[in-house]
Amino acid sequence: MAQVSLIVSLSIGGVALGLFVWRQLRLQRKDDALLDLRVFRSANFSLSIAQMAVMSFAFFGAITVLPLYLQSVHGLKALEAGLIVLPGSLAMGLAGPVIGRIYDRWGTRVLLVPGAIVTSALLWVYTTLDASTPVWFIAVAQTVLSIGLALSFTPLFTASLASLQPRFYSYGSAVLGTVQQVAGAAGIALLITVMSAASSGEGSGGLSASGTQAAFLIAAIVSLPLIVGAFLIRKPEDAPHGAAIH
Repeated sequence: MAQVSLIVSLSIGGVALGLFVWRQLRLQRKDDALLDLRVFRSANFSLSIAQMAVMSFAFFGAITVLPLYLQSVHGLKALEAGLIVLPGSLAMGLAGPVIGRIYDRWGTRVLLVPGAIVTSALLWVYTTLDASTPVWFIAVAQTVLSIGLALSFTPLFTASLASLQPRFYSYGSAVLGTVQQVAGAAGIALLITVMSAASSGEGSGGLSASGTQAAFLIAAIVSLPLIVGAFLIRKPEDAPHGAAIH
C-alpha cells in the first residue's frame, strides 16, 4: 500500500510540475512569469542545481532514516537520537565562514570534490550499520558527513546564483530553494518507503537493521554522480565567457 501511495503521489506531482513548467514558458515570453526558467540557459547554474538536487535527495532522506534507525534498532529515546546528530549540525554551522573564505580564494573544486567524496563515502559506510554498530561511531560518522555536506552546499549556493545576471537573481534563488525542498522531500519519501518495505518483509513488526541498510543503499547509489558533478561546476568568474545568461 505504501508503494502504491508513493507512486500515485509522485505521478500527480510530476504532472503538476509539467503543467507549471508549460505555463511559465508561455508567460516568460511576455516577461510575466512567476518563475522565469531562462535561468537554466546558464550551464553552470543548471549543473549546480542538479548537484544540489542529488545532494538534497540523498542527505535529507538519510538524515531522516538515521534517527529512526537509532530508536528502532538501538532502542534509544528521541532525545538521545537527536543528541547524536547534533554535533554534525554544529559542525556545518561553524564550518560555514571558513568554507566561504576558501571559496573566495580557491574556487569550487577544492571544496566540491572532497565534499562529494566524503558525502558519498559516508553514505556507503551507513549501509553497513546494524545493531552491533557502536553509537559513538555513528556520531562521528554523522559529524564527518555533515562536514562533507558543508563543503558542498556553500559553494553550490554561491556558484549557482553568481552564474546569473542580476535581473535573474530572484528567479534563481526561487529555483534553488524549490529544488532543494522538493528533492529533499522526494528523498525522504523514497527512503522511508524502502526502509518500511524491507523491514516488513522480515515480519519483525517494526523497523529493522536490514531495512535501514536498504534505505541507505539507495542514498549511497544516488550520491555517486556527485563526484562527477563536482569536477564540472566552476566558480563563475572562472567559467568560459558566455556561460551566463545574456
